[in-house]
Amino acid sequence: MSLAVADAVWKEIKSSRSVTDDHLSILHFLFGRNFERAARIVDEGGVRKISAVPSGRSLFVCKHQLAAQLAEAVEAYVESDVSDEELALMLSRI
Repeated sequence: MSLAVADAVWKEIKSSRSVTDDHLSILHFLFGRNFERAARIVDEGGVRKISAVPSGRSLFVCKHQLAAQLAEAVEAYVESDVSDEELALMLSRI
């Protein structure tokens, strides 16, 4: 049940590209301190999105999955473009 609620909130945030106080309250209720840490990481610019050219594949570089999800929803990340080969090399090192 809580996963469905969280998914609905993420969809609302993504469609509006903004976070309301209601969204924050719901996400904090669902995720507690983890959400607080995620929001802090996003506020501090700690999420990076790496996009491969020309394929358009991308990945988020962040130690906190919830922060990456929040950053993606509100488009609050540092973006870097790399070649497809560079992305493949990065992924092979994981």
